[in-house]
Amino acid sequence: MANFLNQYIQYQKPQINMLMALCLPLLGAVYNFGWRSALYVLFSMFCCWFAEYLFTRREKKPASAASLVTGALLGLISPPNVPFWMLAVGAFFCMIFGKMVFGGFGKNIFNPAIVGRCFLYISFPAALAASWYVPFQGGVAGFAAYTSVTRTADVDSSMYNVDSVTSATTLTSIKRLGQAYREALASQNHAAANKALQAFKNIDLGRLFVGNINGSLGETSAILILLAMAFLLYQKVLFIPLLLGPFIGIFATKLLLYVLGLNTLPLLHGCLISVVGGG
Repeated sequence: MANFLNQYIQYQKPQINMLMALCLPLLGAVYNFGWRSALYVLFSMFCCWFAEYLFTRREKKPASAASLVTGALLGLISPPNVPFWMLAVGAFFCMIFGKMVFGGFGKNIFNPAIVGRCFLYISFPAALAASWYVPFQGGVAGFAAYTSVTRTADVDSSMYNVDSVTSATTLTSIKRLGQAYREALASQNHAAANKALQAFKNIDLGRLFVGNINGSLGETSAILILLAMAFLLYQKVLFIPLLLGPFIGIFATKLLLYVLGLNTLPLLHGCLISVVGGG
C-alpha cells in the first residue's frame, strides 16, 4: 500500500504533520456545521492533489504532500455550504496559478490556498457572501447531521448582538458596527453611538475563543487553532518568531488606525476580537 501511494504522493514529514494538526480545526468544523465539512475538505484535498499531479506525472514524479495541505487549508478557510463545483474551480486555479506556474513545490511566492480563496471571492462574491449558516448547538451538534440549513441574519439586523449564534460573521458585524459608530459620532447622535459602543464592549470573547460561532469552516475556534499550533511547535514545524509576526502586524495596524482616528472603538478589545473572531 505504501509503495502504491508513493507513486502518487511524495512523502514529506512536515506536510504530514501539518495535515495532522489541521484535523483539530476540521473537528471543530464538523461540530459546527456537520459532516459535509469533512467531505468538503477531503474533496478540496483531492482536487488540489489531482491538479498538481497533472503536471508532475509528465516527469514521472508524484505530487507533493503539500498539495494535500493546500487543499485542506483552502477548504478550511472557505465558508460552509459553498458548492463543490465552485470549490473545484478554486482548487485548480490555486494550484495552477498560485503554485505550478512558479515551478512547483518550494518555488511559489504566494500561499496557494490564499490565492484560491481570493479567486473564489472575486469570481463568485454573491455565492461566497450568501453561504453563511447557523452552526449547530449543544450535545453532539454537527456530528449527528450532514449540514446546517439555517441561514444567518443579515449584518444590519445582527450587528448589535455580534456573538449571537444567528448573527452574521463576527468580523463582518464588527466592521458594520464600527461604521455605525463613526456615522453616529459624525451626526452627533450620541444615543446611537453609545448603543454601538456598548454592543462592542458586550461581545463575549470567551464564546469567540471556543468558536461555536458562524464563520469559515476552520477559522472559528481559536482554542483548536492554538492546539494545532502547539502540536506544530512540538514537531518543530513552526518557529516562534514566525508566529509573532501576525500578532505584531494586527496590533500595529490597529494602533495606527486608532492614532489616526480611523478606528475609534476600544483598541485592546478590537485587537483581541481580530485574533479570535474567526473568518
